[in-house]
Amino acid sequence: MMKMFIQNIFSPINFNQNLPFLIAFVYLGVLLFAAFFLHPYWYNNDGILYFWWGEQILEGDGANVKLFDAPPGGSIFHAGIAYFVQDAFLAGKLISIFSSFGIIILSFYITNNFFNRKIALLVQLFFIFNPRILLLSIDAVNELFPIFLIMFSLYFATKKELKLKDIIFSSILLGCSVMCRIQALPIFLGFISYLIIHEHKKYSKIKFPLISITIFCLAFSPLLVYNYTTHEIFFEGNSDWYALAY
Repeated sequence: MMKMFIQNIFSPINFNQNLPFLIAFVYLGVLLFAAFFLHPYWYNNDGILYFWWGEQILEGDGANVKLFDAPPGGSIFHAGIAYFVQDAFLAGKLISIFSSFGIIILSFYITNNFFNRKIALLVQLFFIFNPRILLLSIDAVNELFPIFLIMFSLYFATKKELKLKDIIFSSILLGCSVMCRIQALPIFLGFISYLIIHEHKKYSKIKFPLISITIFCLAFSPLLVYNYTTHEIFFEGNSDWYALAY
């Protein structure tokens, strides 16, 4: 019985099916080693600033915190994780590492929705050996978390047989991503365009986009409520900040 169990685990079929996960877990191990042994320091000051802003908001002093280049969702998430692990640096590292781990897995399954497994594995390797992703993966910042949410939404949105639950999940994830980075908004607009073009039935052309817009707005409505109750505006970004910074 033990022999059959070992043969089933290491059989070619199971190995082929689990190969994307095996690659991702090897990548995860490399990230953990690099993040805590080869790169054990704050490299990007954005991670520190986002944590400070989120911590001040959670302490009830959000009126004195104004973020010009990103919504406060990412900062609050970073500070919230730091509260549970009692270490802001560790929280930033974990957010980056596991967001990257999720992106690597999703890169395979999103591509597999369009092509075959061989092409999907090749795309997964492209993501793994992307130096920009690798740098952000081991740094104590939360840049990759909204990208993970976007890719998670794309996994549902790119299914060959798009169902209502897929549209709901995709809209929720994009709405949550907007609370961290506003860049998810144009992706959502592209998703709505895709729904209109994809569905041939007249009722679906109206039904699915309306459901998606409603779910999306509900998902990121806490951001609007917070901004309005705290700063009396819905979006607190300001493009003049970039002119000052650069």
